[in-house]
Amino acid sequence: MTISNDEVTKLVNFIEEKVRSEATEQDKAGIAEIINQWRSDIEIGRQVERKVTVRQSPGLDVIADVPRSRRATSGDFIGREDYEPTEQLNMLLGALGMAYLAPQMMAQQFMQAIEDFGVIDEDAEVVPDVHLVGLGEIGESDEDSWSKISRANIEQSRTKTNRLSLLLSELSKEAGIKQRNFPQNQDLS
Repeated sequence: MTISNDEVTKLVNFIEEKVRSEATEQDKAGIAEIINQWRSDIEIGRQVERKVTVRQSPGLDVIADVPRSRRATSGDFIGREDYEPTEQLNMLLGALGMAYLAPQMMAQQFMQAIEDFGVIDEDAEVVPDVHLVGLGEIGESDEDSWSKISRANIEQSRTKTNRLSLLLSELSKEAGIKQRNFPQNQDLS
């Protein structure tokens, strides 16, 4: 059963408001920026090309004093069309996936690539700075460890985002929009 456009509009407004308030409270400017970009895309709308044909009246032939034949002139114009509520929801789900789920999925892929194609010298391990959702909330007192990629940090972030991943999938299914691979949020090792 798909949901109505009114329900989709209410859902989109609720999700946007909730995500904005949470991102502001947690000082997560990147998430707010992704939501701002989504809102900007929605307000701009979809570009639609239109061909407009106009008949021209050329007036009188001065020498013969008779009307000239009419001509048609056409031009291409770019117009704007609003997104349907389900399209807005689809775009919002994609933005939420990029904001919350993609970082830990990329970190997981990154760690797997290192294991598959390289050898890590434990004395000279290089760990890049990455922020994952939920890090530093469970038993980690060292603030510096919050921004490091490790199997434990990836697992903690995956645990925190798994419910969101399933919820995004369920919303996509109920709204009858494109399914994403976010629920495949499992360990690749």
